[in-house]
Amino acid sequence: MTAGAEALLAIAAMGVASFACRAGGFLAMRLVTVTSRVEACLKAVPVALVGAILGPIAVHGGPADWLGLAAAAVAMRVLGHDLAACVIGISVAAAARATGA
Repeated sequence: MTAGAEALLAIAAMGVASFACRAGGFLAMRLVTVTSRVEACLKAVPVALVGAILGPIAVHGGPADWLGLAAAAVAMRVLGHDLAACVIGISVAAAARATGA
């Protein structure tokens, strides 16, 4: 098997595993009564994921990463829009890296 074929097989396997996780969660949630506590937990998941992704960057990142995080935080506070804050943060970090920060 060539390296290209192995890579495609690995990508396909990861796609199947990802779909299985999503489908399993969807099917499992059909059995759960959505109370106010369950709803609060589900609404907190995106924030927890963002924290898990950004925490290591905040601790181990460099100046460009920190500028991007700060810009995203300010943009989120001002705009109140997650996607816009992400785009702004990534743009600021990329610009800082391009200028040598």
